[in-house]
Amino acid sequence: MKNTIKYFINILIITLLLSSCGPEDEPRQNANRGAEKIEVYLNGSSTPLTFNDNIVAKDYPIPATTGYSNQFIISSEDTVTGNKFWLNFGSSFTPAPFTVTVPSTETLSGAVTNRLKIDGINFDDAAANSLTITYTTFDTNTGGEIDLNINGTYYEISNTSPKSVNINIHVHRD
Repeated sequence: MKNTIKYFINILIITLLLSSCGPEDEPRQNANRGAEKIEVYLNGSSTPLTFNDNIVAKDYPIPATTGYSNQFIISSEDTVTGNKFWLNFGSSFTPAPFTVTVPSTETLSGAVTNRLKIDGINFDDAAANSLTITYTTFDTNTGGEIDLNINGTYYEISNTSPKSVNINIHVHRD
């Protein structure tokens, strides 16, 4: 009888410990999460420029005097090369979290550097750039997945030939 009571008490304690843990109890994943990736393929190359370190995908508050409340940015800085990737989703009138209806597409044309900057690509803002963003997943919860693809043609400064780019982004919202 005594052993049975000890057994049930141990089971009860284990059950309580396991059931009381929630996602907020998990240790914060570090900035270099293995599942996150930003891959940039240039001119049909099968070898991407990768920006998989220090990925941040979050809402940034904007001063109320601007008339906006926040902007959402995905960024990364490679720890070895120092190369940076930056994608700004623009300013929003609505409070965070920034949302995108999925599935959906958006076209960036002409001047793109106010929205997209990638070390290694010298975008020419005066050119006929045409990039399509395809949103497939855009979770608004912290830790939620964001999946999108940017595909199209762009021009570089001092180069009159169009170039192609395909960017695959899979990140978690911070």
